[in-house]
Amino acid sequence: MLQQDYSFLQINDLINSNQLAIVRWIALAGQLLTVLIVYVGLGYELPLLATLGVILLSAAVNIGHLFYNRNRARMTNHEAFVLLSFDTLQLFALLFLTGGLTNPFAVLLLAPVTVSASLLTLRYTFSLIIMVALLASLLSVYHLPLPWGGDTPHLPLVYLIGLWVALVLAVAFIGIYTGLLTSHARYVVRALSDARFNMAQEQQMLSLGSLATVAAHKLGSPLNSITLISHELEELLDENADRAELAKEIGALKIEADRCRQILAGLNEDANQIDQM
Repeated sequence: MLQQDYSFLQINDLINSNQLAIVRWIALAGQLLTVLIVYVGLGYELPLLATLGVILLSAAVNIGHLFYNRNRARMTNHEAFVLLSFDTLQLFALLFLTGGLTNPFAVLLLAPVTVSASLLTLRYTFSLIIMVALLASLLSVYHLPLPWGGDTPHLPLVYLIGLWVALVLAVAFIGIYTGLLTSHARYVVRALSDARFNMAQEQQMLSLGSLATVAAHKLGSPLNSITLISHELEELLDENADRAELAKEIGALKIEADRCRQILAGLNEDANQIDQM
């Protein structure tokens, strides 16, 4: 068929499902390694079963994500936002079990926002920034104590507020700044994709125009002959011509009709060749 689909030239989504899954597996491996080093290597009494349960839950979600997207390479912004939101909640659960904002690994709350700013639109990134700010506020008040291995130090309220402000400002700055830069890059890539799509469509229209011109030129002669023969047949019928003369004219008419059929077959082959280019 001549009508060829060029939609593959358009880039509607830049999120690679497999790459996001790999990033999430690396994050989970880092979390598991950190918990084991702190618990086994350093001897801190962490709530091991609870922390491992949170990590295994995230691993199960990642496996489900791989099975859900096994037949497609890309995913929508909304799907990626749901996964990053889950990762943020998973980090919140781990930090709640291990000291809240007093845990040095609280800076990892920056990770989902950074990934979102790199992949998603600013609307989703703003939503994730607000989520992180709310969860950080909860962690500053509600969390299990960090196992210091001795007397638990008393951290001043001003210090805890400073931790919260620093984390929220860092999340907002990195998310907005990275999002603005990557949104411009995505705009340029999308514009180039649209230009390629439009050029392909224009080329197809030119090909159709060329075939129409060829068809009009090639079919002009046999159609004129068919018209003339039709007029002659009308005249012969009016003159009560003999059957031999009518048979001759009808034979010529059939020949011209066969010529039209051959021309159309040739044009169909030309269209198939254009489709394969």
